[in-house]
Amino acid sequence: ALAYRGPKFQIGGRNPFPHTPNARLLLRGAPFKVGLLVRKDSPIKTVYDIKGKRMTGEYPAHLAVWYNMFGHLASAGFTWKDVTVVPVPAVNDGVTALVNGRADVTEHAVGSAKIKEADAAVGVRHVSIDCSPAGETRLREAVPGYYPVWVKAGSTTGVLEDTCVIGYDLYVTVGKGIPDRMVETVLKALWERHDELPKVHPLLRGWKREHAAHADVTIPYHPAAVRFYKAQGVWTDEMEAAQQKLLAIKP
Repeated sequence: ALAYRGPKFQIGGRNPFPHTPNARLLLRGAPFKVGLLVRKDSPIKTVYDIKGKRMTGEYPAHLAVWYNMFGHLASAGFTWKDVTVVPVPAVNDGVTALVNGRADVTEHAVGSAKIKEADAAVGVRHVSIDCSPAGETRLREAVPGYYPVWVKAGSTTGVLEDTCVIGYDLYVTVGKGIPDRMVETVLKALWERHDELPKVHPLLRGWKREHAAHADVTIPYHPAAVRFYKAQGVWTDEMEAAQQKLLAIKP
């Protein structure tokens, strides 16, 4: 959304990304899940308990994580002013700060190797953001493309109870000038052989046909992708309305 919409569109007052109005979507993949992380013995139980606590921030070498943290805060109606910011350069450094006792709360990708490492060192667990209807609205308004996802207890390291985290979709994107034939070839292969993707990487287990075309996206689909999904019978009026709305954006 930030790159497609251009520099005037900002999240938390920031958008340093080059404007890419010609970006187009081929398909929407599985959600990438990121969750707040605390030590296992921490008194922090939910996002509301982080107020006044030491929270990793700034992330000059990993700006995507800054937006994640902004989203965590926004779900509870908080801002950076509601926490004590512990500056770190990137996401792994945030977990290291938690392990070393410099921070009370950080974040990382659910199920990551870094979380397993931290859990072996000191014991860690994820805590929920606010996934009530009001919390979801705040999250979606703060960071377009973000939405709440529930992770089941015991499904991975650090998830000790059913926990609500941030999800955002992984996209396969191209430039709008990419030949239609190439788009059709790629989509046909992924559509027909989607059941083989989990063999490549566990994260691809969530790459399912029903996720590929959707109205809840932040950049428009390539015209050849739209034709492909229409041919499959999955393109809806809601998707078409979202497509036209995105194409009408003028930064």
